[in-house]
Amino acid sequence: MKKLFFYTALICALIFVPVENSFAASAKIVNAALDATSGLSFTMNVEGAMTKDMEKAIMSGMPTKFTFLVEVYKIKPLWPDAKVGSWKFHHIVKYDVLKEEFEVRLGESNTVIKTKDRGEMVALMTGCKNVSISPMPILEPGKRYKFRIKAMLDEITLPFYLDYLFFFIKLWEFETPWYAIEFVHGQK
Repeated sequence: MKKLFFYTALICALIFVPVENSFAASAKIVNAALDATSGLSFTMNVEGAMTKDMEKAIMSGMPTKFTFLVEVYKIKPLWPDAKVGSWKFHHIVKYDVLKEEFEVRLGESNTVIKTKDRGEMVALMTGCKNVSISPMPILEPGKRYKFRIKAMLDEITLPFYLDYLFFFIKLWEFETPWYAIEFVHGQK
């Protein structure tokens, strides 16, 4: 009877506890700040997004892409909030094994930064500094709005049959919860 209970509990744990979420639960947005005085610009970091296994894969030359989703909603009391706009941009890193150099593409500014420093690569991939929302949505001065941001690691696609060999890559996928900041347009 004890063995039956043990095996039933083990099977339930394997079925109802998703493996992906247990590895990615620590990724979250931190140090987010929004400047809504003249336009919209934000700064933020993603904490817990870059694992040691992911860094090893990048060092082997596998390109990796983080996607950032930004949304702005007008807050309406007693009604659902109205979406004013949404934006998406990417941070992509590739490692050149021969040159021992990282190439980081920042989609929000259309820039490419090359560095040999692993710490700088991680900071560039997981952070956004003074990113301006463009095109700027029409916001009414004095009205309340909600700014939301989310980060995720895009699914890594491997060449044919390598996805069967490297099945554990699914464990690297992460998606942060939405981080929201409420603000009044035109006020500090």
